[in-house]
Amino acid sequence: MQSFTTQQIQALTTKQIQALTSEQIQILTQEQIKNFWLWQIKSFTKEQIPKFEPEQIEKFTPWQINVLNKEQIQTLTKEQVISLTTEQIQALTNQKIKELSAEQIQALTIEQIQKLISWQIKALTEQQISFFEK
Repeated sequence: MQSFTTQQIQALTTKQIQALTSEQIQILTQEQIKNFWLWQIKSFTKEQIPKFEPEQIEKFTPWQINVLNKEQIQTLTKEQVISLTTEQIQALTNQKIKELSAEQIQALTIEQIQKLISWQIKALTEQQISFFEK
């Protein structure tokens, strides 16, 4: 996988993406990750998302993070949530904010919480607000 060019990465079909193993996912480079089409990001299964290393998650573009569906969002690990960049955090839509689990809310760093935009704070549910410990 590491030797795949941008064009080859972008040529992968949904079935091919869903067939990628943990080992193949973990060796994807920064360049390869950022060159996935948005529809390809949506193609990863909920079982594959936790296989990305936190360092890889932080290389996703804000748009790539934002196209993750509810099942994908909810499978982000604590370490992956912590790795989200300011740009990725601020790109989360109201719906994506509402989809964060208690564990994910608790995993947010103080810096990440401080970067939430006012409309994102308004999108938090009462239950999510109760999970803030920091």
